[in-house]
Amino acid sequence: MESGLRHMLTHDKIDDLTRLFQLFSRVDLDHRILTLGLTAHIQSIGKEINASFVQRQQQPSTTASSKGKEPEGSSTTHSPMEATLSAALKWVELVLELKSKYDHILKAAFSNEAKMKSCVVEAFSSFINANPKTPESVSLFIDENLRKGIKGKTEAETDSILDNATVLFRYIKDKDVFERYYKTHLAKRLLQGRSVSDDAERGMLTKLRLVAGYAFTTKLEGMFKDMKVSRDLMADYKKHISQSRVQDDRTLELSVSILTSTYWPLSFSASGGIGKCVFPPVVERAKSSFTQFYLGRHSGRQLSWHGGMVCKIFISILISGKRGYSRYVQRSKTRLERQHLCNGHSHALQHRWRRRLPVLQGSISNHIVPVLITGR
Repeated sequence: MESGLRHMLTHDKIDDLTRLFQLFSRVDLDHRILTLGLTAHIQSIGKEINASFVQRQQQPSTTASSKGKEPEGSSTTHSPMEATLSAALKWVELVLELKSKYDHILKAAFSNEAKMKSCVVEAFSSFINANPKTPESVSLFIDENLRKGIKGKTEAETDSILDNATVLFRYIKDKDVFERYYKTHLAKRLLQGRSVSDDAERGMLTKLRLVAGYAFTTKLEGMFKDMKVSRDLMADYKKHISQSRVQDDRTLELSVSILTSTYWPLSFSASGGIGKCVFPPVVERAKSSFTQFYLGRHSGRQLSWHGGMVCKIFISILISGKRGYSRYVQRSKTRLERQHLCNGHSHALQHRWRRRLPVLQGSISNHIVPVLITGR
């Protein structure tokens, strides 16, 4: 019977499954035989999906080691981060396809009978949680869609994608692990301005809250509140500084995010994978000016500057008051450039750009985006 059931499930034999279910219902009221066969079949497919996930993660490094050094600029070379993202997205896609298939079978062949439905839930939960990378993979799926995946999609299509993510989130037992990954990905989207839609971001939070409760999303919602407070505060600071800043400092534009330390992923913000930023004197003066402004409004708070998380440099060429090639140059924000700045080599970086664009005459101004963590 097990091989016959497996064949019917694999090839979507809805009519045969319906007759089988009706026949067994006469002699097996608890549907024990069918539930055991159905559970085993789904878990078997789930193990294959998990195995393919591990293989996809290892495939780039295996290919590189077997072929030797790849030619520079080769399109087949993938970084470990890209391999992880690609494997995670494929894993989510396969699990969602499997879930959609068995939701249809439950409805069409088994009439959504409670015990049959329960065994499907248990089978999915079993293999989903057997993959230790599930929390990260689901968070990466949400992150990829909120950064660019939902761009150009309708509200209904966006809501469908977020619902799919919520379906997988329900199965995750280690929700604290998911929260850690989600918080890190959310921090990058908010601080680097990579989110496609604020409405979609808040819609995702609402769905998470409905599944895990208000306490789960409290800190995540606090991160959004911090960003709003930061925008309002920076608007006030710019009004203040426009009246008091000396002429020589007008080339520097400072943007600061005021973050509550208990909301944001401190381990991420403290290191950022780059190291401690060494800011040039003009930036240090701007930092001191902002600190004085902020503490004048909020006395008694402790401030700590963290530039490593989103330490960037945007170089603009000023020619007679006009920005030349600024759009081209601003796109160049490579890791190497951030490394130069954060290691205190901003002068070398400026020299490189002067050498690269020798036809332009004028001054180079830095637009630094540091992050300010404030303990409240």
